[in-house]
Amino acid sequence: MREIMGSGGGITLRRAAVLVLLGAALLSSAPRAIALEEHKRDGWVAGIGFGFGRAKFKGGEALNQIDTGWQEGTTPRLRIGHMLGKRVMLGYEQFQWFDEQGFGTTAVRVSAQTFGAALTFFPGNPKGETGGIYLRAGAGFASARIAASEDAIGGVDSTHSEEHLDEGGTSIMFGGGYEFRIAKPVALGVDITAHHQSIKKEFFDTIWFVPVTMGLTWYF
Repeated sequence: MREIMGSGGGITLRRAAVLVLLGAALLSSAPRAIALEEHKRDGWVAGIGFGFGRAKFKGGEALNQIDTGWQEGTTPRLRIGHMLGKRVMLGYEQFQWFDEQGFGTTAVRVSAQTFGAALTFFPGNPKGETGGIYLRAGAGFASARIAASEDAIGGVDSTHSEEHLDEGGTSIMFGGGYEFRIAKPVALGVDITAHHQSIKKEFFDTIWFVPVTMGLTWYF
């Protein structure tokens, strides 16, 4: 298990840092007319994002409750919600963290997902630079998986034939970010959200994962 969830390289961590710096550069270099365009929020909201993050797994009784330390991986995210007034959004949030490595001809993938409901609060002035700030907290279901694909080419699964183990539990999330308008209904943003999952099963006990993502949000 230590080998399966063993430490990865520093590539994804550097990518996450580059992602944050890129977002900061975009925010600072955006034309003032765009950066200060009013953040009009009403009706439905939908968003997608992608980034990198770190995760920490504690094994269950079958794995002698081993602690993996922080591992690096990739994160996609999905959001859909509805505004409750001008400053609060109630929505569905889905985040995943995963990492896949090759061991000989076997590909091993470990993943964690949060499926939850969250409240997002926009505390700033919608007509000013602070209008892009948001804070989020929520809770929901957690899913953890470890999967192995034998005879994968170069350690990467090409057959989609795998053996896997899934365990579920509960998850809480909290975080925030900043977004600015690139068009009246569309915002580009940088998000960081921490997830704590309580699995308490045979192979997975608890999981932390903290992704940094960049994404697009549509207000309609």
